[in-house]
Amino acid sequence: MKLERHYSTGRAAQILGVSKRTLYGWIRQDKIKCGRLPNGHYRIPETEILKMLYVHEKNVLNQDKTLQNVVKRSC
Repeated sequence: MKLERHYSTGRAAQILGVSKRTLYGWIRQDKIKCGRLPNGHYRIPETEILKMLYVHEKNVLNQDKTLQNVVKRSC
């Protein structure tokens, strides 16, 4: 059985391209699941990071399509 990799909030934020403050907001809003160490530090599972990257990519692609439609209409 392979154990899942977990990341610190700093590293996870870096991978996701957001600030640590944004990541903490997502944790509080339950947009991203995480564990907590005895010292209170969060650890984010790799699968959660991948989910957020997928959601972000879909949003970017949808925004790009919307932008393309606006540009087409204005030409």
